[in-house]
Amino acid sequence: MASIQNGRVRDQMSDEERESVEKALDEINECRRDPPKYAAKLALELARYDGNKLTPADGGDPIMTQEGTKALQECISALKASEPRCELARKSGIDQASQD
Repeated sequence: MASIQNGRVRDQMSDEERESVEKALDEINECRRDPPKYAAKLALELARYDGNKLTPADGGDPIMTQEGTKALQECISALKASEPRCELARKSGIDQASQD
């Protein structure tokens, strides 16, 4: 969340929130830079499925999914056929608006 102090917007995002946003943006940009390479990374995730049950990478409790591997396989196919895209970057004005 942002607040106004002395006429300036002050970022109130915690370090943990900021790190989470940066990790998500890094992951998105990894996919945008080289979609076929990212598809290969996602293909490794297929082994963690048992039918519709997904076992998290950290070994946590399995998650029941609606579609199982079908949606992931569709995503992998689409990425394999995709061209690279420009990377995304954070913009302070958009960051501030999203925190309101």
